[in-house]
Amino acid sequence: MKQTKRGKRTPVTAPSPTPGAAVQDLQAPPPQPRLPKAWGLLKRWNSLFLVAAVLAPLAFGPANDAIRSDGAGYHMWTRAILERDFTFCKWDLLRKVGAITHFDPVRNICQMKYPPGLALLRFPIMAPFVDLRPGAPLISPAEHRAALLFGHAALLSIVWFTLATAALAGVPAWTANFSALVFVFGTGLFNYATFDGGFVHIYDAALISLLAWLGAREFFGRKPASPWLAAITVFFLASMRSTNFFVLAFLFALDLLFRWKQQGGVSLRDLVKRYTPSMAAILLAVAIQVGYNYYATHQLAYSSYGAETFRFDHPMQGPVLFSYVGGLYTYYPVALVALAVGLWVRSTRWITVWFAGLTATFTTLYGFWDDWGLKASMGHRGFVDILPLAAMIFPASLAGLRPRFRAFVVACAALCTFATIEFTRGYWALTLPWPGPTRIIYWEHVAGRYSLLYAWAAWLAHALNW
Repeated sequence: MKQTKRGKRTPVTAPSPTPGAAVQDLQAPPPQPRLPKAWGLLKRWNSLFLVAAVLAPLAFGPANDAIRSDGAGYHMWTRAILERDFTFCKWDLLRKVGAITHFDPVRNICQMKYPPGLALLRFPIMAPFVDLRPGAPLISPAEHRAALLFGHAALLSIVWFTLATAALAGVPAWTANFSALVFVFGTGLFNYATFDGGFVHIYDAALISLLAWLGAREFFGRKPASPWLAAITVFFLASMRSTNFFVLAFLFALDLLFRWKQQGGVSLRDLVKRYTPSMAAILLAVAIQVGYNYYATHQLAYSSYGAETFRFDHPMQGPVLFSYVGGLYTYYPVALVALAVGLWVRSTRWITVWFAGLTATFTTLYGFWDDWGLKASMGHRGFVDILPLAAMIFPASLAGLRPRFRAFVVACAALCTFATIEFTRGYWALTLPWPGPTRIIYWEHVAGRYSLLYAWAAWLAHALNW
């Protein structure tokens, strides 16, 4: 019995005389069921699984024209390497897609407009499927299928790099998964990994994501990045598109800033050791392109685009960002939401300013380019390459918002993503035509006769016999 404060005595229950109870108290807890671990895996990577599930039926669907238009030009380097013939004149397909920019009638050599980087990147995968037999298709069905699957793999790698970078930065998993989904389906990433998967943009985006992840892994995870892996990535980027030189310049500047912040300074010896492999990779890529151009034209030049050049008397920066023809934010509005939120949140403001500078650089370049809209595309495809960088910043921006404002931003991003899904659907169904979708056609895809809302309303009316 023990005495209480009021003087009343209460019985004290004796410990249970169960044999081995004291031993059980000292033993380790029983193993946890595997369900919580699986749930944690699903919680961290659910957007990756969802994107893979969406891609699965497309992977086994029709793939007869996965390599077309610009993609055919990039891909024909694979056949040229296998045949050891770089004249390119014997393939009429290249003239049809506008891939020939110069013809030397004396030597019968045609200059290929598109660089060889994408073909070099995919060569181990694509080369075994090239059919070199006489009378065989110029691009075999197996090549189309391999290109489609390679584009899917590139998109999945972008999602993985986005989630892995967010995990290194310590942001909540749900914000990373939400960002991955809205940028996959709310921009051109999904389209250029599937319907237009033969183009170069999804591979550019994957390689840029890899470089960003390597930097985050070193800064947040304190794991040194391999200079040689970075150099290989840099080589492919430098040999795929000339705009990637600006991306690399911004990434190098960001890497220097991170190292300065982390170490309090950077020595010249460390810079040489760190960047020499990447600089050598850039020089090699430039040498290959200049060497080929000299072979084709007998002129020392880096650009292979012929008469296509900049027009500084005709600025089109406004339409590049906002236009019904193919404006960046007109067709990918979630990118504008992410930019605004990143600038609003103090913790992500500086990195968002960095990304805004890169976006402004691209806007300036494309605004002065002769073909500022890059012809037929779902949105402005020139920015698809760098959008994974915004997808990596957006999770931290979301996490830095107050709960009520965060809910509003999530709703806005979801609506913007839905609108882009409708544009993508119209682009695939050819109801969003090229050239020049008009204002009326644009809004008919948002909430008019070509929209999913209209289709759902019509189905409901039919079901209810209205």
